[in-house]
Amino acid sequence: MIKTPQKIMLTYNTVFQATRPKFLLLAPICVGLGAAYAGAKGFEVDNTILALCVIISLLSHASVNLLNEYQDAKSGLDNTTTKTPFSGGSGALQKNPSALNAVFWSGIVCCVAFSVLGVWLASMLNWQLVLFGLIGLVVIVSYTPWLNKTSWLCLISPGTGFGLLFVIGTYAVFAESITPTDVAIALPVFFLVNNLLLLNQFPDVTADRDNGRNHFVIRYGYSKSAIIYIVSACLAFLAIALLVHYRTLPFWSLSALLFFPVALAIGFKAMKFEQAALQTFLPLMGLNVMVTLLTPSVLALSLIIA
Repeated sequence: MIKTPQKIMLTYNTVFQATRPKFLLLAPICVGLGAAYAGAKGFEVDNTILALCVIISLLSHASVNLLNEYQDAKSGLDNTTTKTPFSGGSGALQKNPSALNAVFWSGIVCCVAFSVLGVWLASMLNWQLVLFGLIGLVVIVSYTPWLNKTSWLCLISPGTGFGLLFVIGTYAVFAESITPTDVAIALPVFFLVNNLLLLNQFPDVTADRDNGRNHFVIRYGYSKSAIIYIVSACLAFLAIALLVHYRTLPFWSLSALLFFPVALAIGFKAMKFEQAALQTFLPLMGLNVMVTLLTPSVLALSLIIA
């Protein structure tokens, strides 16, 4: 069967929307933080290699989003979620179900592409970099079918991907070795990205539970999840203060602490979350995205100008 140009364009648009393009910005920001830290420590940051790192991060992020959209559409989960700008899936496959296979294979292609590029990069620089890619593959493949059924692993998997793999992985590309202090540079991202997903799961609890998931909010409820959010926010910004104190980060990195009161306010208001008042919760979700994006951006900028 020959598809019309209109049908092809509709499929392309569905695949693009299923990558959740609004959220892809976080990947290059985390790569930028890792590269800025490497440059601040005196390592040469090659722009071509940096661009390759950005491409790998975008492909891996798009892959997990596409496969998640495919699996949630196939299971029927995204037919029951309440769509918000921050949760419930993109809705692309609900508008165009015929693109289901295209979304699946696009996710596979992105996964294969980032794997090939990662191996190529490792072959040029350091084969130990393959370890970061393998961890990334495990997260991508297991996130929707398995990690979402294990509350604590689901909680920390986003921070592991963006903190350990993108920030430290990028630093490892340019650095000769990695110390525990270097790993600590990823802690703010680790805690903030965990919080990003945690809060975005609040509106989907009923639909997720009915589809067999058992993430943190389902298992422990809104109040305890909000407490974890507050604790994680405190740990993220405490890590920044300590990294500045021990001169791992420059003084200007303290400007990122301006987002700390915002994160605390989000956490305390989340303790009063009610599904019936979801519309009043949306601004908090937007602020949460802002904190998650701007904090590592400020850290990267402070490293560049220091």
